[in-house]
Amino acid sequence: MGALNAGVAAARTPLIARMYADDVAHPRRLERQLQRLAADPTLSVVSCLVECAAAPAAGEGMRRHVQWLNSLRTPEAIRAAAFIESPIAHPSAVIRRAAFDAVGGYSDNGGPEDYDLWLRLLVRGHRAAKVPEVLLAWRDLPQRLSRVDARYDRRRFFTTKLRHFPAAVPRGTTLQIWGAGRTGRRWARALTGRGYEIARFVDIDPRRWGQLIHGVPVHAPATPERADGFVLAAAGSLGAREAIEHCLQPRGLRPWFDYLAIV
Repeated sequence: MGALNAGVAAARTPLIARMYADDVAHPRRLERQLQRLAADPTLSVVSCLVECAAAPAAGEGMRRHVQWLNSLRTPEAIRAAAFIESPIAHPSAVIRRAAFDAVGGYSDNGGPEDYDLWLRLLVRGHRAAKVPEVLLAWRDLPQRLSRVDARYDRRRFFTTKLRHFPAAVPRGTTLQIWGAGRTGRRWARALTGRGYEIARFVDIDPRRWGQLIHGVPVHAPATPERADGFVLAAAGSLGAREAIEHCLQPRGLRPWFDYLAIV
């Protein structure tokens, strides 16, 4: 962390570009990203699409992750996905120095420093987008820090989300958690006693209807209303999250304003 901040401190430009030593950039990667930043001064971060230059040991999970990352291209899509997983591949980003400094740069909280930075930017209203071209080959080697360092453990990611959650959903907000499985229960446990009222769970599984989770009833899906509380779309799989959002959006509920997808 110290090396990252020292490198930024030594830079003398208004833009900071990230890349890992073993990745491969398209020759025009920075040109394309700088063009996008120049064209839209409201953007604080511009990334690009990436391809997985995977080692033989890398599995389908990494390829699905890259596919998901590449589906997030607009500021709205990136922000809506902020509490699912890190929505920007760290080595693909170009960041405005002013925005980086405004949120305090990289912070050593014992967790993923890039994800922590993206959340601090996004919850403060900074906008990020991606050039819709594959401009970086992102290597996924077995010795990658995200695979072997405890700072990138799934539990540290969850702790990072929880730290920034109140900036997205203020304490005192009444919540309804759509998804009574492992993800929804974990968030309910974490938010209990932190200033949130969980009014109800909603789940598609009829075997769960009528159950109590931490004293809160599980309901069948129904047309949601804003008066029922802010929705947490709590599902670990993409298909389940899409199904939840399919129920929410016809009523005009909007990501971030009325509901938040979480994992």
